[in-house]
Amino acid sequence: MKTFVLPKKFKQSALACGSQLKNTFCLTKGGRAYLSEPFGDLEDLFQYTAYEHAIAAFQDELCIKPTLIAYDLHPEYLSTKYALARPEKKKAGVQHHHAHVAACMVEHGIHEKVIGVAFDGLGYGSDGHLWGAEYMIADLSSFERAAHLRYAPMPGGTAAIREPWRMALAYLYEVYGHKLFDLEMDFVAGLRKERYEPVMEMLEKKISSVPVSSMGRLFDGVSVLIGAAETDDRGGPPSADLERCAARDVLDSYSFEIGRKGLFRVIDWHEALIGIVRDVRAGLSRGVISAKFHNAVVSVVIDLCSMLREERRINKVVLAGGVFQNAYLKGRALDGLRGKGFDAYAHSALPSNDSAVSLGQAVIALARAQGR
Repeated sequence: MKTFVLPKKFKQSALACGSQLKNTFCLTKGGRAYLSEPFGDLEDLFQYTAYEHAIAAFQDELCIKPTLIAYDLHPEYLSTKYALARPEKKKAGVQHHHAHVAACMVEHGIHEKVIGVAFDGLGYGSDGHLWGAEYMIADLSSFERAAHLRYAPMPGGTAAIREPWRMALAYLYEVYGHKLFDLEMDFVAGLRKERYEPVMEMLEKKISSVPVSSMGRLFDGVSVLIGAAETDDRGGPPSADLERCAARDVLDSYSFEIGRKGLFRVIDWHEALIGIVRDVRAGLSRGVISAKFHNAVVSVVIDLCSMLREERRINKVVLAGGVFQNAYLKGRALDGLRGKGFDAYAHSALPSNDSAVSLGQAVIALARAQGR
């Protein structure tokens, strides 16, 4: 169990129930937070049982009787269902990416507003959509969504996480429509009709295809398109293969377009995908294509943070979420931001993945309650 100093002493004690995957829970008392070790996927009965028992054991050991329960907004997370079934009356739902950003803020002792950049696989948004590439103006009690990645369909829902070739197909379909089958590239040539036809029907009819603004899913799709990862799940994220093969000496980059839709800036990945397909068909190496994609993501982080600094006069940037476990991406983004004069932070004592979420949930719930 790890201990963190909170930004202030809070009157209430809290239990934050964490996420679904790489789950942790967090207990607080006074000015300290106690973060559990990860439990893995709560859908595993053994892990869920261990999670329940550990919460009870640590409440007794730390002499903490929580009066405030914090949980993720996703209604199907078992951690959320556990939280809502608890007898305590005070409950607080916390948006997933705000929790990511807040956890990093607590780690670095940041109290004031920041530009939070949260890139991960999926998280339930406050508007009911699935988010995963979010720019927010945030402090420890509230956030404002300022920008996000353009939505893409996720055919078959979570099946697209287990079978990332579905995301690769979805991105191609969004750009090329049915002409994707005319593209001379290994990914298209390797598609088997009995597998892709049901997925194409989902995309065409917009059924069983939840829209997601996810950087993690984009990394998965690009990994499969360039042949850096297998088209079936092998127990590890395809994005890890994309990072491993990236050539470290490449400075070229694809481009993301930054536009505006209503209240938000939107990062459009169409041009980047067209560039990737062009280079794959031209026979450019995976290492170069991967590096150009990584460099494009770094550039859009710096460009959008610069726009938000100009508008909001905020100079602190926090990078959080599982995609920033990618050392190539995190290192270059931090260096680039600091080179532009930003005070830029990312996790070092904690992993960037969902293991940190419960710490963020706890401090957000406490800060809101104290504010009221």
